[in-house]
Amino acid sequence: MKKIYTKKEFVSLSNEELRKITEGRAVEFHLFCKQPTQLGPNDFQGYDTKRGYFFTKTGIEIDQHIVDYIEVNG
Repeated sequence: MKKIYTKKEFVSLSNEELRKITEGRAVEFHLFCKQPTQLGPNDFQGYDTKRGYFFTKTGIEIDQHIVDYIEVNG
């Protein structure tokens, strides 16, 4: 099953909600430059609301301002 979250949708979710939605699933961040960044299952760690960054267990940080939408697969 694939679910797409628009920017308006994903910025309204809490860190806990995002972690629950992505648990055990692959996550693709589609950037405004049309380049996707794909994370493997369980790589998504959370969202830092103060800094506006998504972060992963492998050390990747993605600025929410450059994300067009998020696709959750699984």
